Amino acid sequence: MVITSGAYRSLGDDEPVEVSDNICKRICSMAADYKAVLIPAVGNLSAGYNICNIGYVVQLMRLEHPVPRWAAPAFSASCLFGAFMGQVVLGWTGDRYGRRLSLVATHLILAAGALCSSLFTAGYGDDVWLTLVHWRFVLGIGVGGTLPLNAVFAGEMEDERGLGRVSRVAMATAFMIAGYVLAPVLMLLIVVALGSDKVTEEPWATELGWRFLLGVGAVPSLVAVRAILVAPDIIDDGPRDGSRSIVATLRDAAVTVLDDPQYTRRLAAAAGSLFCFNFAFYGAVIYLPHILHTVVDKEDRGEELLVVGSLAAAGINAAAIPGALMAARLIVDDGIGRKRLQLLSFGLMTIGYVILGLTYPSLRRAGAVLETTALFGGLFFCLSSGAGITTYILPQEAFPADVRSTIIAFAAASGTVGATLSSYAFAPMARQFGLPFAFFCSAAAAACGALVTWRLTDDSDQLDPLGVEEDEGSRRRRPP
Repeated sequence: MVITSGAYRSLGDDEPVEVSDNICKRICSMAADYKAVLIPAVGNLSAGYNICNIGYVVQLMRLEHPVPRWAAPAFSASCLFGAFMGQVVLGWTGDRYGRRLSLVATHLILAAGALCSSLFTAGYGDDVWLTLVHWRFVLGIGVGGTLPLNAVFAGEMEDERGLGRVSRVAMATAFMIAGYVLAPVLMLLIVVALGSDKVTEEPWATELGWRFLLGVGAVPSLVAVRAILVAPDIIDDGPRDGSRSIVATLRDAAVTVLDDPQYTRRLAAAAGSLFCFNFAFYGAVIYLPHILHTVVDKEDRGEELLVVGSLAAAGINAAAIPGALMAARLIVDDGIGRKRLQLLSFGLMTIGYVILGLTYPSLRRAGAVLETTALFGGLFFCLSSGAGITTYILPQEAFPADVRSTIIAFAAASGTVGATLSSYAFAPMARQFGLPFAFFCSAAAAACGALVTWRLTDDSDQLDPLGVEEDEGSRRRRPP
């Protein structure tokens, strides 16, 4: 046995192996067995894009239609309320009818919501905004279903290259960041392709821009549907053994959780950490275009906002990519552990929001675009530094397979409640008390997430590394 350290590790023979994680080899492995990551990754990309694209859509629509005060929170709240319903109902269908069929239905609902919001949003005054709110609700049902189903799908599917369940879930979940980056990038491309003067002055260009931003959200979901339908049998394709009605399944999940205090605590940890993370996360992500508007375009010159604001938003969201890559690497490091990584992530989020709350007023007064972009970039790095992934991976390892999708859907629904409250309250809090107050509220939510993680969450070494599976002839197994 060769004892190695630093850039090497030992595999039990006399030849040291480099531990740079061989990024190129990992990419080649994913390319060779792409379905192990592609299907859930594209689904999460679609969810991320369709959640945050509304802020950029409104920046274009406001050039044609005056925005009523109720509209901004209503868009986000309707989408996220639909996501709450989608997580509960479609999470159950994943246990009842199988993951593949449920994912296909979920992506079709999401694609229909995106396409219909693009094609059928019309009217004048408040009518056009009400129509968009209704279609955002339909889209939200699909978004809600993708999050728990993609996590379970990535965790349970087979992969020939041995990426590992945790790596698959981490990579797939991290792809939501790509959706957040894609929205401002597409906005910037539209402005450049059509011309900022035409987009801001000619109605046809403005309408083409915002309809394109809405409709293109259907593309990743349709790609995912095709990949699922043509994929080999990498996961169950029919009803699970013993699956029953939604009432029976929900009762079974409740019995699983309530019969054992450890399962109860684990569900409380998963639901609480997701609630806190989403409350801290979605306010800044969804309202980023509006926040940048107050710095970049204080005099409301639309052309300047569209170009500089979109470029700044793309840079800020891109700063989340290194954080997601770091988290995807650290999450499989047993020396750190998922619990400690989640604690670190919540701590970084708290510090990031506090710094932003203290410095934002002076930056806004000075119109300091570069400094504001840098601070928000640091915040988005912190937001993607682990908790957004670990909050989905830890429940994977904590509950039995026959009710896992349903229980994770309950936890994800709690997260959606947090996201809905954040998106609905962020703008009123900012108007009433100022943006720093909203930032400090997000910092408090992140600190609460750290407390929940510290007190309630089991680390991965306290869980079955393959997930809690059923014993033969038994529907439940006690946690270790």
